[in-house]
Amino acid sequence: MNQKKLLTHQVLQEADKKLLFEKEDQIAAQADAISTTVFRHPELGNEERFTSKFLAEEAAKAGFKVTFPYLGIPTSFRAESGDDDGPAIAFLAEYDALPGYGPGRNQNGHACGHNWIAASTFAASAALKEYKKEKNFRGRIVWLGCPAEETTSEKITLINRGAFRDIDAAFQMHLGQETTTTRNELAMTILWFTFLGKASHASGAPFRGINALDALNLTYQGIGLLRQQLKEHVRIHSTVREGGAAPNIIPDRTVLEVYVRSADKNYLEEVIRKVVNCARGACLMTGCRLEIRRDKYTTFDINQNRLLSGLLEENLQALGEKISVFQDPYATAGSSDIGNTSYAVPLCYAYMGTGEYSDAKTHDAAFLSVADSDFAHAKIHVAAKAMAAAALEVFRNSQAQALLRQVRQQLIEDEKANGNANRAGTVLTVSYDAEGNETGRNQ
Repeated sequence: MNQKKLLTHQVLQEADKKLLFEKEDQIAAQADAISTTVFRHPELGNEERFTSKFLAEEAAKAGFKVTFPYLGIPTSFRAESGDDDGPAIAFLAEYDALPGYGPGRNQNGHACGHNWIAASTFAASAALKEYKKEKNFRGRIVWLGCPAEETTSEKITLINRGAFRDIDAAFQMHLGQETTTTRNELAMTILWFTFLGKASHASGAPFRGINALDALNLTYQGIGLLRQQLKEHVRIHSTVREGGAAPNIIPDRTVLEVYVRSADKNYLEEVIRKVVNCARGACLMTGCRLEIRRDKYTTFDINQNRLLSGLLEENLQALGEKISVFQDPYATAGSSDIGNTSYAVPLCYAYMGTGEYSDAKTHDAAFLSVADSDFAHAKIHVAAKAMAAAALEVFRNSQAQALLRQVRQQLIEDEKANGNANRAGTVLTVSYDAEGNETGRNQ
């Protein structure tokens, strides 16, 4: 159902948008400075000490009430303004960088444009805050600092600790090749398979050994053959973390790291079971024992809220953006903890196109010349104005609020009924003997 079409009336007038956009223009220089400062201080996930402190200080400077650190996460913050008489709408900042750039590939860099996300979400939040001073509306504006998206998926920790319990809707835009509100992400987890055999001289007494590298290779081959029987939009990719000590020693320990992704978080669990069975079968063939460790968290696909995305798309178009509609929203999808957020609160997650400026893709070294360019700065304000206007429509429209409350209640009921494996927040390790029987489980 297209929830946007359920709105039989709109209360946001052009005069409202004009004033809102004027407020965004007034804080544009501060937003640009945020983008540049974050870009020039690239810090990895959970290490964003300078950046998180800087952003919290910028929020306080703009008049927000700031909690820093937030919910026991050292590099998270929450900045808010408003009242509890209406909905609370959050704008989700990210600000962690990536490793592996520079001449020696030993430098951090904002090749995913998280500096831009921090700036655009700030600008949307601050513009609404300033608008509220003149044209009061009921509700609360929240600028939420979400660290470590690239590493430990700290939005999931924020969910677990209740950061979204009082949030009615959330917005975020990300840089990408095209402007769109339809692209999705794949649910994902990480598995580590440790194969345990018996070392022996590879020439003098190979018959005394149990080859852990054989078990790893058979697992890898089995996963490759498994792909034919899987639904579309499943991705499985792996690397050998340990392959043995020397060619003349039968390896007694090897480790295979595997990423498993799916367009549906529930089908992901079925795929994981099949991948695990490949490893169990390999151990049965070789006589190895097996330990499987699953990552602390599983990221989800995106449960896009069509009401919010429809409002954002309408405002992006009004600001001159050409909207791309992907026939296959998973064609170039990655994975992110933003998906988990979409199962905790009604969410609009969209992309701002940079393709007209550069063909560089996010995570490419070449994207470093895009993320804090004058072009990107201009797009900060298009994104901020569009997100703020979409949020203001919700703040001023009781019908939109009622629809979002229904969605929020359904999300709560779905979680109670189904449970979410990622919420445990603990590493799961399962051990198997050489016949594929489970011998231990630690969580």
